[in-house]
Amino acid sequence: MVGYLLSNELSPAPPESSVGLFTKIGMTLQCHKKEVFKATAEVMGLYLDYLERYAREDLALALDIFSKQFRQLNGTPGARSQEKFMHCLYLCHTAYPKISTHFAPIFVYSLQKIKQPLLRSQGVEMLRGATTYLQEKISQGGSWNQEINMTRILDLLADNRFEEVQLAALDVLDEWLKLIVKVERSLVQRILGHLRKLIGHKNGVIRKKLFRILEWMQVAEVANVQDLLFVGLQDPDPSISSSIVEFIEETYLSKEVGTCQKLSFLFSQVSQATQDSFVNICCDLVLRSTDKSPQLKSLLFTDPLDKNTTFHKLNIE
Repeated sequence: MVGYLLSNELSPAPPESSVGLFTKIGMTLQCHKKEVFKATAEVMGLYLDYLERYAREDLALALDIFSKQFRQLNGTPGARSQEKFMHCLYLCHTAYPKISTHFAPIFVYSLQKIKQPLLRSQGVEMLRGATTYLQEKISQGGSWNQEINMTRILDLLADNRFEEVQLAALDVLDEWLKLIVKVERSLVQRILGHLRKLIGHKNGVIRKKLFRILEWMQVAEVANVQDLLFVGLQDPDPSISSSIVEFIEETYLSKEVGTCQKLSFLFSQVSQATQDSFVNICCDLVLRSTDKSPQLKSLLFTDPLDKNTTFHKLNIE
């Protein structure tokens, strides 16, 4: 019932009863029944999100009460308790990502030790919520290069056994790179070297996410990205190759005036990366601009020939 009310942006209790409700919800997290503690973790996230938006005066108190229950859960010995802690933290995180910041020191540097693929991918997803924690460490004298090494995010990205983990790692790097590119360009090149290895990945979702990252990196004028991006023009997934074609047209070819300039760009910039299918790609990119012509669907002749033309029989010997 509490979760239903919060999902509909309704307060589950009057202000004078809030503390008691926070405590009761938090204590339920210690229940051994999976369906109970999972629902509790989700409600915690919903409640924190609601308080941040509508009752910030109670947020700190609720966060303190809920955090104590999470710390108690984390302090319980045994592998199952640790798995329960990570899973509950993730469920809370789905509605209130900032909870990850409060527990970042516990999990951000030990994700590779998690053996279960689902829990590992959930932990990697929570790294996005822990970005604020990492930025605080960097502001105190650390560096993104150090944090990339300690989180082992590139090792997690390279492990082809767990595709869900790789996809989650790409989402994290997509966010982190937008921060790193402003301060550590050499680290961006190192990360790019790891991204390069995913171009031929068997999972189309991973390749699609990869090329989306490469597109914005090219816009950000990161070196050595263009050739990698253009390789995607030959991707077996039509949605990926079409997306890159549209990107090239909007970013490069729309600025060119004539066909000769377009051909010059394609031969100088695209041909080396797409040798096997360059002719098809070249024709597609050159002719795509015709779709935007106002004359595309206009008739060549406004009147049929038989209205204005007198036909004469032609004798052919």
